Amino acid sequence: MFDLEGKLLDDKHRSSHIGHAEKILKKIQKALAKAEKERTFQNIIDAVLRNEKMSVAAWQTIQWRLAQLEIAAGMEFKHLEASDQYDLFFSDDDLLPVKGFEDLLQKLATGIDIRYNQKVKIVRQNASRVSISTMGEDFDGDFCLVTLPLGVLKSNGVRFDPVFSTAKRNAVEKLGVGNVNKLALRFEEQFWEGDRDFIGHIGKRRSEFPMFMDLAKVAEKPYLVAQFGHEFSKTLRKQSETEIMVHVHQMLYKMYENVPMPNGMKLTSWETDKFSQGAISYLPMGVQSVARDYLARPEKRFYYAGEATIREGAGTVLGAYNSGVRAAKWIIER
Repeated sequence: MFDLEGKLLDDKHRSSHIGHAEKILKKIQKALAKAEKERTFQNIIDAVLRNEKMSVAAWQTIQWRLAQLEIAAGMEFKHLEASDQYDLFFSDDDLLPVKGFEDLLQKLATGIDIRYNQKVKIVRQNASRVSISTMGEDFDGDFCLVTLPLGVLKSNGVRFDPVFSTAKRNAVEKLGVGNVNKLALRFEEQFWEGDRDFIGHIGKRRSEFPMFMDLAKVAEKPYLVAQFGHEFSKTLRKQSETEIMVHVHQMLYKMYENVPMPNGMKLTSWETDKFSQGAISYLPMGVQSVARDYLARPEKRFYYAGEATIREGAGTVLGAYNSGVRAAKWIIER
């Protein structure tokens, strides 16, 4: 892990600072459980940190840990209500599909008739059947499992007949859609050590590239991938590709010597993709997890799944998968 000046923290100091940060996170977790209504997550963090004596390096480390948690939450803490619904500790293993999700999707798709390039316009149901009209064809069946992203539901890009119940419409409107994006960088040759899966970075702003994933091992090419959250996504969206490459090069140059300019990059932008209109859902101020239950609740022959519809694992691929399994069971048991 590299500090604000671009200096590498040795193993002893890094372990010490991270250990201190974990202790502070436990205090924040306890404070969240006792938090009064209408206080933000950031309010609680500030209150705990005010009572802590720590070195500059330790303070930077806790900010680095909080940056990772903000990314996982899908939104900056200043916009989230203080609640014990957030787990500040990564209790499960974080796994990387080496070839992406293609192998998983192909296995799940075995034996299923999948139609591509079918933009849905209208979904209808009556007492016995459902029908779906796309830009080119009509389909009908016994049930419809809706897995549209929350951002698409908010946009009303697909019409439902009959319309959503008041409870479901309220859930769609109240739940928030945050952004988590990635910047993939390709280099001519590897200039960083290859003994770590991640390169931690403490930036001037908490959300400014807190971590680079080293994909050189799995891709067998010198790739680094940075992940960042909502606010920094807005910043990068205003910059040109050249400006972004210069920005990240200057950052890496402080951390390593003889850093070449990237010879290629790819930036995701889930918020501008009309088929997603955001990356993951979050609970804004005043909104509780029950909103996810209302979003998941079946309405006659319409069933719903997706990361926004489930409490445990919301905002994750695993949560989305489990919500689909749950909905399939509901249909089978009907």
